[in-house]
Amino acid sequence: MGRRHRAALAVATVCVGATLVSGLPATASGGAVGGSGTQWFLTDGWSGATDHAFTWGRADDAVHVGDWDGDGGDTLATRRDATFAYDDVLGGGGAVRTGRYGTPSDVALTGDWDGDGVDTPAVRRGATYYLTNRPEGGAAQRVVSYGRADDLVVVGDWDGDGRDSLGIRRGTTFHLANSLTGGGADVSFSFGRATDQAYVGDWDGDGVDTPAVRHGSTYFVSDSLRGGAADRTQIYGRAGDTALVGDWDGDGRDTLGLRRGAALPAGVVWAQEFDGPAGSAPDPATWNLETGAGGWGNAELQNYTASRANSSLDGAGALVITAKKEADGSYTSARMTTQGRFQTQYGRVEARIAIPRGQGIWPAFWMLGADLPSKGWPAAGEIDVMENIGREPSLVHGTVHGPGYSGGDGISGTYAHPRGLSFADDFHTYAVDRKPGSIEWSVDGQVYHRVTRADTGGDPWVFDAPFFLILNVAVGGQWPGYPDASTRLPQQMTVDYVRVYSN
Repeated sequence: MGRRHRAALAVATVCVGATLVSGLPATASGGAVGGSGTQWFLTDGWSGATDHAFTWGRADDAVHVGDWDGDGGDTLATRRDATFAYDDVLGGGGAVRTGRYGTPSDVALTGDWDGDGVDTPAVRRGATYYLTNRPEGGAAQRVVSYGRADDLVVVGDWDGDGRDSLGIRRGTTFHLANSLTGGGADVSFSFGRATDQAYVGDWDGDGVDTPAVRHGSTYFVSDSLRGGAADRTQIYGRAGDTALVGDWDGDGRDTLGLRRGAALPAGVVWAQEFDGPAGSAPDPATWNLETGAGGWGNAELQNYTASRANSSLDGAGALVITAKKEADGSYTSARMTTQGRFQTQYGRVEARIAIPRGQGIWPAFWMLGADLPSKGWPAAGEIDVMENIGREPSLVHGTVHGPGYSGGDGISGTYAHPRGLSFADDFHTYAVDRKPGSIEWSVDGQVYHRVTRADTGGDPWVFDAPFFLILNVAVGGQWPGYPDASTRLPQQMTVDYVRVYSN
């Protein structure tokens, strides 16, 4: 950490940041990172876009973040048993040097303990820390006792003197020491919730490391050591990602990184994970980009385009659909379908989505019958997996439309956020489970709506046929109403994945 204030993370005998691997916490810079994969996604800013993506190391490596050569930019190192292998280049490749320090059972940390601009290892045994100023290891230069053996530990430069020191977190309270002499804390404050994952970094480039907490895929960042409210929030990656913190471009500001496992869950028979370079198009072999205006049957305002300004990958494994207001006052957005390229009949269809917000904004994940060209709507059927209208931020709707029960007469259910929050605040998983004669809707695994053949009142049940998938963000319409002075554009719908499971 030190001079460039790349940040540390919390490490302890309990997990902060991901899952425990071989007794070590799988967390971000300054401590061991475990996990099941070797994909890395790093961002240099707070836009949510990925600037560096590569594959590196083995799935069972513990990984550390630091500036190993003093050039001002953070890179990665692996730890296998008690051996550190340092790489000075982002983007994969091999280690340029190695060093052995501590024992395999020690919890490992890294930091700039002497202010020379180079990060080096430390190990923790109970509440005692053994620090070395040499990357190659050897004997400890300093031994420090701080806190309790069960504390979560963070590493950072709390006073801006260019040297890293220790801190602990108990519940929601951080206790930070400005020196490596042990004893009492110099700064104490509360930030976040006890269940949040905790990180620290120099987020604003002022030379002082401060905290961030994470729940789900949302990071709440503070630029001070006073606690209280967050100064900014950022959604990045997936809830299951292991988070990293570092100064990847050497600009003096810490930002986020992710480590991701590559394996899909059991039972997945088709998936779109949206992996690819930032700014690239969604897979053209899978997705049609429908274009045009004209209201789309609902008096909507947007013109759907095939432009990357309205639909693109973010480089971190997500699709982003952007609704914009153009310079001439018109609205543009994107509508993507798998018609003619993929269709599904029975099974579970789900997508993990962070929806947009605002009056007149209408995001949707839905399905239409594959025989739409021959039968038309509503005879071919429509299954709305998720719809939200901006004036109802804490509600989402699931509906079927068919012959005799369409439009305002569709058979619908509504799910309210269990805490009354906006669904746009974080990612949520929206799903339908289709079996012969029945459809069941859920949000984050909570079933809230079920429709069976008996619910159509004798009208035809048309949902045992194949359906194709649709993702879109509409602007305005008869149901959501229209943008007003409170609507902030552009708005983005971020789709982590779309998956289909057998049942």
